[in-house]
Amino acid sequence: MSLAFDDGLLHLRLQDLRTLRLVHLISGIDEDLADPGEPRCGASATLSGYTEWISPQEPRLTLGWDWQLDTGAAASRIVRLGLPRTNVLIMRGAQDPLRWEQSLHLLAAFIDEFDWSASAFGAVCERYASWPAQEAAAVKQWPVTAPLAAPRRQLAHSRRPQDPASAG
Repeated sequence: MSLAFDDGLLHLRLQDLRTLRLVHLISGIDEDLADPGEPRCGASATLSGYTEWISPQEPRLTLGWDWQLDTGAAASRIVRLGLPRTNVLIMRGAQDPLRWEQSLHLLAAFIDEFDWSASAFGAVCERYASWPAQEAAAVKQWPVTAPLAAPRRQLAHSRRPQDPASAG
């Protein structure tokens, strides 16, 4: 089915690729898109991320690609953005590899043929749904109300006594 060459790539015929079943491995949100020096007020927001899928059977391969939330669709969904990242090179025959760019376009078409977006988007929602609570627990922070309440108590006890001359 696949051929291993000295170039570090997994050489795979297109018909063999189409028989593979891919399963979701991980998806996440890109967190470093905003330029901190760039003003954000009024700028349009985009949500984008990455997803990685694996083949549980031989040949063991992974395909990763970027996605972006499609806000123009009737229902929220994510769409592939750009070409995939992989070490798979598609072969025409047993010894005839395609050009790298051509291979990536065929892999992108393969990705677009199966329903990956619902699984990837669901995984992102689940992963980030409880993020603030997990983050707070990881650094053992107090709930938001505790630090805000403490200064008020301190202010109540630290008032200056009234000047006896002005009382009255």
